[in-house]
Amino acid sequence: KSVSSYIPFEHEDFEYKKNIINIAREQDSSLQGVLTSTLIFINAVDYISAHLLDNLATIAHLITHKELNAVVFVLSREDRKGQPLGDMIKLLKNYEFPDKSEFISELEEFNSLRIKYVHKLLSSPSSEIIENIDNELSQIKKLAESLLDRYDTIARGISDTWFAYLRNVLLYGMVSQE
Repeated sequence: KSVSSYIPFEHEDFEYKKNIINIAREQDSSLQGVLTSTLIFINAVDYISAHLLDNLATIAHLITHKELNAVVFVLSREDRKGQPLGDMIKLLKNYEFPDKSEFISELEEFNSLRIKYVHKLLSSPSSEIIENIDNELSQIKKLAESLLDRYDTIARGISDTWFAYLRNVLLYGMVSQE
């Protein structure tokens, strides 16, 4: 990708992804509905985390490569598919971006609950799971909705900044007029 052709935060099959998230939102309060919703929200948060990380890495690569004439630049990104959410959180902490502290904080809380219900559902004591399941699955949904909203805001802000940068490069041949 080149600086001029890159469009940040593009999604493949965006309508499909939106529809799947809407299915999660429309689930009833039965255990089956709540578990279905939880599974979809877990996938959605994994997706937006990887997507944010991929876009931050791509922007850093493109800018450093162009502005420093490829003398010094951030190497191209690695594929994030299948990477554990905990690892993506560690990598996201290496970047600065709008609303970072709140996004990371909610992501860490989400990941803790996710681990409990994805990896430890059958290995945890049943009394611990049953006692807290309504509350914690409800919290997963609440955190996922908040993270989706934060992601949208972050993506919009970074995209606006990217296009302002491009306008300066195209109009003035440089990053700023200073």
